[in-house]
Amino acid sequence: MRHPLRLLRRSIFLFVLLLTAQGLTIKFSPKYKGAPAISSIGRLYRVQVGEVLTLPCDVHNLGPMVLMWKKGQRVLTAGSMIVKRDKRITLHKHHLVLTNLNIHDGGEYSCEIETDEPQPLAMTHTVEILVPPSIMSQPRNGRIVVRKGTSITIECRANGNPTPSVTWTRKGLPFNRPGAETSNNGMTLTLNNVGRNDSGAYKCRASNGVGNPSIQVIHLQVLYEPEVRVPHRIIHGGINRTAVLTCRVHAEPDPDVKWYKNSHQIDPLGHSKALFNGKKEYSLHISNVGIEDFSTYTCSAVNSLGKDKKVLRLTGSPKRPEIDKIHRLHDGLWKISWNTFSYAPLLQFRIMYRNLPSSQMDVEPAFKWKNVLLKEHLQTFSPHSDPSLRNSFYHLNDLFPQSFYEVQVQAKNSFGWSDKSHIRKFYTTTPEEESNEDDSKEHEGIQKIKDSPQNSQGSSPIDDDLLDNTQKKESWHSGKYNLSSIQASDGDEKNPQIIRPERKHSPHYKSSLASHQQSGSLLKSFSLIFFFFLSNVSWRIFFQA
Repeated sequence: MRHPLRLLRRSIFLFVLLLTAQGLTIKFSPKYKGAPAISSIGRLYRVQVGEVLTLPCDVHNLGPMVLMWKKGQRVLTAGSMIVKRDKRITLHKHHLVLTNLNIHDGGEYSCEIETDEPQPLAMTHTVEILVPPSIMSQPRNGRIVVRKGTSITIECRANGNPTPSVTWTRKGLPFNRPGAETSNNGMTLTLNNVGRNDSGAYKCRASNGVGNPSIQVIHLQVLYEPEVRVPHRIIHGGINRTAVLTCRVHAEPDPDVKWYKNSHQIDPLGHSKALFNGKKEYSLHISNVGIEDFSTYTCSAVNSLGKDKKVLRLTGSPKRPEIDKIHRLHDGLWKISWNTFSYAPLLQFRIMYRNLPSSQMDVEPAFKWKNVLLKEHLQTFSPHSDPSLRNSFYHLNDLFPQSFYEVQVQAKNSFGWSDKSHIRKFYTTTPEEESNEDDSKEHEGIQKIKDSPQNSQGSSPIDDDLLDNTQKKESWHSGKYNLSSIQASDGDEKNPQIIRPERKHSPHYKSSLASHQQSGSLLKSFSLIFFFFLSNVSWRIFFQA
């Protein structure tokens, strides 16, 4: 073992001696000079307008050679002289410095050294100027006027580097009108068959990741004939009260709106006044209404493209009744209640009801409408603050049990009958069905209390009435768990004790656990013996060496 160690020591000594001799030779030998070389590597530079850029060109052994910078074929510098008359170009050692860059400074810049070789020694950088987006709308004034039904093209010409992408929004939301088409990287928006709802401001937004996005707004005005809409065709009024008739008119250009009564234009000097709220809503106010004012009225609108009108009716009859509630009082007797609005006193009601067929095979006569007429003053009262709103009711006592029915109500005053109420459907349950339904709800409530998470954790008391004041105990067995969920004692009935689940392990489980623990102990002992063995062998080898 000692002979090889001596050989290793001698080899190391000779190696160190050679390194020392080589270092002395390099230190005291004269400097070596060879051919010129460019150590910089060409790369791509992406810079924004207005920034400063330094293009590196590291040169070795230049000697008497001349270094030139070129952009394409044009010489910028030769040696230390600036050839191109541009104050933005300077030199720092052999590096080219460009300040205040503009969009025309992009291109290829070459660092060249003329040598005796056929081709000059050169290295090239590529400069790409990043330009923030800019938009120019078409037309430039940002306003477009077209007629309804035509097709138009809106354009936002976006410039920048990289090429910007253009998105369109309207009313702050992405524009997704059916039939709209975009092209030319989103710069062009085409709308087919425009209508009045297409009028408004369209915002185009150009972005390319450089600087801030550019935004332009184009206003589209669609010309169309008047379109008249009325919120209520029938208006209910009262004697000596004020009635308001309203119509909404959409038109471009603005329309001329007039009101007519029975085909005669209303005199603006009378007790009827036409008003405009400035938001396309026109109204006719009739003060101190008289019987002669209950008639038909026309809202008429005209502009240079066309005209439109709608007819309204002012009446003193009641409004359509609204059925409020239908419920069973006792066996065979059902109560129907409804609300009616009428300025004039109510004189009569008509209740219409019928039994619905249980199948299509049932004959028709048995299911026709039955009519009941009754005097209003015997069956109504007005609990509301508005005396014009009446609440009425009626009892039906000839209905078949376990059947489906439909019911309608109509009201009458001195000016005539109202429209019929909307049809209400109901089912005639029996007392037994209602009792079963109540029992089902009560059982459902008890089950919810028993199964609630609060009771399973013992944090909420259980109602003893629902538990019949008796000791309740439920056992649940699943797998290896035994749970007694509710157990009320005689001494503390209001606060039953909740017994937690107790886990019981099987004999097989205990045997497996003991075997696993014994195996772990044997493994630890074996690891310690193996560690001491390796340590002893290592020390012997070391001392013998």
